[in-house]
Amino acid sequence: MTGCRPFPLRAVRGDRLFHFNYRYMNWDIIKTAVAAFFGACIATLQPVHNAMLLLLIFAACDILFGILAGLIAARERFSFKKFILAAGYLLVYLGIVVMVYAVGKYQDDTQEALYVVKVITYVFIYFYSSNILKNLHLLMPDNPVIRFLDYFIGLQFTRKVAWLEEFLKKEQQGAGADGTEDDAVPEGVGAPSDEADRREERG
Repeated sequence: MTGCRPFPLRAVRGDRLFHFNYRYMNWDIIKTAVAAFFGACIATLQPVHNAMLLLLIFAACDILFGILAGLIAARERFSFKKFILAAGYLLVYLGIVVMVYAVGKYQDDTQEALYVVKVITYVFIYFYSSNILKNLHLLMPDNPVIRFLDYFIGLQFTRKVAWLEEFLKKEQQGAGADGTEDDAVPEGVGAPSDEADRREERG
């Protein structure tokens, strides 16, 4: 009788080992399913990869120069709340790109959706660029190159997206009527639009 005792112990140990392997297999299945899901999403969004990558790059530069301007020029402490807010804006912008493309793709209007994605990407990049140059101006206030780039980039983007210049003019007109021009106009976009008005008057 005593010689039979080790057998149940081995059976219990084997049963535990079996259950451990079973749980491990389930984890592998979950990882495979998640990887397959994200792989399918990436493949579906392949046509807008470049737009999303550009937004990531410009958002990273905007956050970096914003932090530097706050720490060096404004003598402010690092604000984690502002960092989270900037990251949230980026997620919203990426979500807009994805949703616009998804609607066009599943409504059989892929080319039109890609055009809209291209336009809104230009708009996002314009505002990111304006904010980056504004922060660079705070870091280098006497640098004429930064002022010229602010003017030149604003000019090129407003030519590329015709409705952008019209929108900026309406924003400035509405802000001027309310007496809140500095608060209503998006940061960093005043100079390019003002220069555009001057060019029209000269013409």
